Amino acid sequence: MDYETMQMNSSLIEQLNRERVLAYLPVLVFVVTACLVGTISNGMAFVFYKRQAKKSKSTTNLIFAILSFADLFTCMILFSTTAPIFYSYTFNNALACKIIMYASNAWVATSFLVIFLLGVDRFLTVYMPITNWKLTSKSAILSAVGILLFSSGMCVPDFMTAEITRFDVRVNDNVTLAAEQCVNADPGKNKHLKKFFSMIKVAIVSIVCLCLIVMYILIAKKVKALKPNQDTGLNHGENAKHAHDLQFTDEYTSSGFIDKSVDICATAVGSCQRSPSIQTARIVRATKSNASSACSCFSSQTSVKSRMSARTVRSTITNLTSRNRMLKRRITLMVFLMVMVSIISLFPNTIIKMSSLQRHEYPMWMTLLYHTYVLNNCANAFIIGYCNSAFRAYVKSLMCKTRIA
Repeated sequence: MDYETMQMNSSLIEQLNRERVLAYLPVLVFVVTACLVGTISNGMAFVFYKRQAKKSKSTTNLIFAILSFADLFTCMILFSTTAPIFYSYTFNNALACKIIMYASNAWVATSFLVIFLLGVDRFLTVYMPITNWKLTSKSAILSAVGILLFSSGMCVPDFMTAEITRFDVRVNDNVTLAAEQCVNADPGKNKHLKKFFSMIKVAIVSIVCLCLIVMYILIAKKVKALKPNQDTGLNHGENAKHAHDLQFTDEYTSSGFIDKSVDICATAVGSCQRSPSIQTARIVRATKSNASSACSCFSSQTSVKSRMSARTVRSTITNLTSRNRMLKRRITLMVFLMVMVSIISLFPNTIIKMSSLQRHEYPMWMTLLYHTYVLNNCANAFIIGYCNSAFRAYVKSLMCKTRIA
């Protein structure tokens, strides 16, 4: 083949590549927009939960901070997955292909397993609140590091099998050109290796999804079994105990004041009765009447204050328990929505990977379904904003500061 023919074929391949990019433009817009929005939103979520974890020393807030950081880093890496689309027919860098496949798969798996860690934390908090099996800050950090190492190790085969595959592109009936594309594995050399590790990944994802489904079924049964009247009855019992203790203390204190007042009144009456004068006796009766009325008024005021204090404590404890119960339900709902989005977004990608089709054979709609896994990372911050009013207020404050600046 002479030089002019090679130049002509190269220009034809580039033209076909541009046409391919235009045909796949919705996929590119979807991936770039999702990654950009996910990077910004997860960055804000990471800063928010990092501060919350320092203030409250809460393990759940710490895991949310870890998840936000994993999603932030994943969204930044997933920008690189648009390169195989931009160079659908002209991708010829084998090392870049391996790095893109390895890094994207490893961090997507890390984010998914951190969501599983959140599900375990919810299960231990809601379904088994009395047991000592709780995630601490130290165990959560160690678990996150273990998840990162496990995901990195499981995706080593992706680095090994990712290669540049060459295939024929038919320009017309008489012209067929050779194109190059970055794919997960060359269908000739690494077919069995790819199939073996794909089956292992599918098994791991299936086990994790099954565990999450079982845990949330048990959580739902526990919440349903705990009826509102039983829950409030238990809380009212605790509130009554605290209110009774406070009322007993107030009544004991007020009775002391009443006894002292009565002693003072009796002393005053006794001293006045020793006077022989009739006028003095009238003064004594008047003083005794005033003193008794004053003592009765003081006693009634003290009892009213004690009852008001008991009611205040009872209402305060009721409000705190209802707020804690509502907070637990919101966090559980948040994690449940994250789990559902992760499973739904990863399902098309897993099915397409297990299919016999090769990536350069995908139509546009199938390529769009293949890249729905980016929703696993960019949607979590919006779920947090939907369920957490404090995070919404934090985002609004940042937007107001940006406008002022």
